[in-house]
Amino acid sequence: MASMAPSAAKATLYALVDALPEREVRAAERYLTFLASFAEADDDDEMDDEESARFDAALDASMAQAERGEMRPASAVLEELRARHRRV
Repeated sequence: MASMAPSAAKATLYALVDALPEREVRAAERYLTFLASFAEADDDDEMDDEESARFDAALDASMAQAERGEMRPASAVLEELRARHRRV
């Protein structure tokens, strides 16, 4: 892969990662790894128009929640999921 200057969006992502509290770095790493796996997917794995529309709607809803301040730290969500798993 050829080396090139990062785009403005990537520069923003780098800054966001640098600003993360240490306790959130592992969660961010897992999420970015998950996203990167889509870049490696075959063309057959692309979303169709309906799936893409649902995905876009979910992202829009998520962004609206964030703009309203309805966010929780990833560590709190992970702890809740771990607690549920322990009860099972």
